[in-house]
Amino acid sequence: IASDVHERNAQTPRFLSDCTSTDLDGEHVWANLPFHDKANTVAQALLHFDKCRTRHPHTSGIFLLPDYPSPPWKNQLKQMPYLEKVHKYTKKEKIFFSPDGTNFSF
Repeated sequence: IASDVHERNAQTPRFLSDCTSTDLDGEHVWANLPFHDKANTVAQALLHFDKCRTRHPHTSGIFLLPDYPSPPWKNQLKQMPYLEKVHKYTKKEKIFFSPDGTNFSF
């Protein structure tokens, strides 16, 4: 239920552009967070998700994160032992597509 801050890439009818301040209790969240920002939004979003999950254990989510050797959000991940790596994409694997089915160029 997320999109970019300009709400240009929403993939569902219901979406958020800020998942750090919205009540996510009982929701299933799919998040591709801005991991290059200086404000460390990833750690803030993970902390918020953890608080929501503590209040409501059925809260679940999928977080698309880069596999950095030592990411700035590493400490937050350590505080969430219930998380698991489900899949690791290869460097050449194309995972982002526009609505018309073509691949985004970065």
